[in-house]
Amino acid sequence: MYSIPGMLRVMRGSGVGLFRMMCRASWSCTEDWAIGNMANALGNKQDAATFWNRSQNYKNVWNEEKKLFCPKDRSGKWECPLIWIDVFDPRYVEGDAWQWRWFVPHDVPGLVELYGGQKTFATILDQFFSL
Repeated sequence: MYSIPGMLRVMRGSGVGLFRMMCRASWSCTEDWAIGNMANALGNKQDAATFWNRSQNYKNVWNEEKKLFCPKDRSGKWECPLIWIDVFDPRYVEGDAWQWRWFVPHDVPGLVELYGGQKTFATILDQFFSL
């Protein structure tokens, strides 16, 4: 039998740096949001706030110019793909930069805001489905 509070203690130590593969960074943000929800349900408001704040780290890898999630090198320089549709790009797994740009299931309003609002978001999403 598992202890839910014990599992939360283990999860406190989880996470991933922003300089890893983009899909892992995106998943970590979603996981942090879920852990925050679990902590909140257990009445641990401090852990909930910590994980909910960490779930917003996807914004740190958003390249406004390219409108893509891109890694940064150790000096903080963007390492965006030259070709955004490249299924062999090692920065992304099971997709490419174009596909991963939509993966923020825990904060869709925040993602829409990164695009500059609903109109721009809808236009680019329509382009995605038109390819």
